[in-house]
Amino acid sequence: MTLKDIHKYEIEKVGEIFKKSKISFIPELKISIETNKTDIDILGMSKNILILVECFGTESFGEKLKKTITNLKNIKKNFKKVREIIKQEYPLFYRTHKSFLEGTNLKFRCLLVSSQKETKDCVEDFHKKNYEEEDFFLWTTEELYYYDKVSDCTYDHCKYEIFSCINVFPEDIEDDAESSIPSYIAYGKQIKEGIFLLNLVVPVKILLKRSTIRRLRDSSSIEGYQRLLDKNKLKSMREYLLKEESTYPNNIICVLNKNSKILPLNKVIEEIKLKKEEGARSDNVKDIKNSLFLLDVPNTYDVFEIVDGQHRVFSFAQTRYSSFENIKGESSDEIIAKDNKIEEIANKQTLTVTTIYSEKEELWSNPGKLFLDINTKQTKIKPEDIIDIVEKYDKENNEPVINANFMLKKLNEKGFLRNKIRFKPWQDDRIKRTSLISYSGLKDIFDKKKKTHKIFREIYEKQNKIENYGDFCFILVNNYLKSIGDLIKGKVGNQDFEKIYEDLSLRNYYFLSAVFVGALIRLLRHFICKNKNSKLNLVGNIEESLDKGVDNNDTLNRNIDNKKIQALFSEGLKVIVEKYNFTKEEFSKEEGWGSNKWSKIESDMFYLIRNKKDAKFGDESLISKTHKR
Repeated sequence: MTLKDIHKYEIEKVGEIFKKSKISFIPELKISIETNKTDIDILGMSKNILILVECFGTESFGEKLKKTITNLKNIKKNFKKVREIIKQEYPLFYRTHKSFLEGTNLKFRCLLVSSQKETKDCVEDFHKKNYEEEDFFLWTTEELYYYDKVSDCTYDHCKYEIFSCINVFPEDIEDDAESSIPSYIAYGKQIKEGIFLLNLVVPVKILLKRSTIRRLRDSSSIEGYQRLLDKNKLKSMREYLLKEESTYPNNIICVLNKNSKILPLNKVIEEIKLKKEEGARSDNVKDIKNSLFLLDVPNTYDVFEIVDGQHRVFSFAQTRYSSFENIKGESSDEIIAKDNKIEEIANKQTLTVTTIYSEKEELWSNPGKLFLDINTKQTKIKPEDIIDIVEKYDKENNEPVINANFMLKKLNEKGFLRNKIRFKPWQDDRIKRTSLISYSGLKDIFDKKKKTHKIFREIYEKQNKIENYGDFCFILVNNYLKSIGDLIKGKVGNQDFEKIYEDLSLRNYYFLSAVFVGALIRLLRHFICKNKNSKLNLVGNIEESLDKGVDNNDTLNRNIDNKKIQALFSEGLKVIVEKYNFTKEEFSKEEGWGSNKWSKIESDMFYLIRNKKDAKFGDESLISKTHKR
């Protein structure tokens, strides 16, 4: 896509998000301030909140950032001129928002959208410089993807997530009927000092506005853990609400905002006098009194952090189907009627909420850990999401998976598989981590119970240049893959190799398909296993082939692309490159090969090397019984 195409895409995508979130907007507003001609890619407005959006396209992040901040500050300073342009060129927009545009309480927020050129360092630098203090906020590819998905599921209510993202608080909004929220009487108990488990009843319309969800795919939330909403699930739950005209019987589980205040009521409730014969009832009332609390929550959009129940809450938000959804067999009037019905139900219903509040940082205040405990025992989570959540909240009990994931990150960031592995949900055309971790043997490299770990550990301990075991395994795997890649390039030439190297989904080639990469990694064990009789065994040559740097980091960098290590593998890998052309047709013709035939492909390559190069190669006990010859 060209710069113009990317720029247009970003404007259109933000426009779609604003439209579904019920934020009015003008796209590509051209303005002149004195001699300076410029434009605003999107001017969004919700009551007195005015959002100025600048889309970067593929322009250089650093330079564009400086110009954009200067430009938007100038627009804010001279907004009277902008208002006159809106009045002349967009009269309907002006009339709709006149009272706020002409008012004195406009709140400006500037949103920068960069979906192409930003880097991790650029984003970190943006946040370090605290541009948020000047009301400048950044959306990268991740936020753009995230809000696109959320607005498609929660419609109007996505607006409150956007407000929370750009530091808009309820009290900032003029003429808001719900600018404040009530105190609650809660029933529950203090588990220990500073930790409460409370039950309360909350109107759905408040939950829809004042709930936050730290979703796993929201890059601005470092501690994200929730799954993205499932649109089909929300549709079926909408039908349930329409049919039952009711609410849900089971509790929503939330973590309370840390600025909440909890006051025990046992000292302020008067003693209830009961007849002597009602002693049991009297004891029960005393217990209840000791379990009542007054709960004051802060006036923000992130009061209730939903740990379990986001679909139940947002099923009440399914009120815009008439605008955005086509439902087979239903007329426009029928869909509108159902939208109105859902809104009516949401306005009158309440949900029982179990809230967790902790003044301290521990399990009870860790919603990600609670979410993992709840969902690994109940609703199935996508395997890739489990890997990321486990990495954050359960490292000690899942060390092999975590270390395998770290290796894949390194291979994806600076190794042979750079930008080839799927780490983001929109990266459809990339190698799946779950497949590589589970079936290629990567997990076994770090599992102390497995023979693969013993093989890697023994060769690691025969050298003293790489201190970290994970770094050593990364260097070995990366140079091994680089070795076969260079052999293929030498066979077919640079141009054809690029076609093979860029094909990740078996369109024309299978070299970088998950199944073949996994089989190659499984084959690596045979080069480094304890086998003195094999001419291709590398155990005695690794130490002298490694380069030593001035420190650990320098040593790692020196060995990422180590030609001496790559040369150790080339003799054995050469016979594989000589036999195969790695085309899709060849893959489908190979007997027994398929998308899940890791061990079969490993076996074929193992016996090919034995037959063509070294009859003593590797360790046959590592080959699955099904494929032994």
